[in-house]
Amino acid sequence: MKNPFHHLARAVFINENKILLAQAKGDTNTFLPGGHVEFGESAKETLKREIQEEMGVYCAPDHFLGLIEHKWEKKGILHCEINQLFEVKSSELSLDINPPSCELHLSFFGVV
Repeated sequence: MKNPFHHLARAVFINENKILLAQAKGDTNTFLPGGHVEFGESAKETLKREIQEEMGVYCAPDHFLGLIEHKWEKKGILHCEINQLFEVKSSELSLDINPPSCELHLSFFGVV
C-alpha cells in the first residue's frame, strides 16, 4: 500500500485569550480546526469550506503563520502531513462557550 500524504489547512482562532481546538470524539489528541486541501483548492478556500462544514460559520482566513510537518504510524502504515496555518477571524464565533459541531465525530472548545 502506498504511504498516505496529507495536505491540510488549519485555522488559528484566537479570541479573548483563548485558542480554539478540535477533537475527534473518542480520541485523546487535539488539533486545530480545518482539513484536507482538495485538488485545485487554495488553503484559504479550504478553511472557508471546512469551517462552514464543521461549525456552520463563515470565517475569513487572514495572515499565513507557517507550516507544521507531522508523521505517525497507524496499523503499520506511515502517514505524513503538511499543515498550513492561518490566523482566522469570524464574527460568528465567541470562545466564551464551546462552538457547536455540525459533524457528529468532532467537538470544539476554547482553551487558555
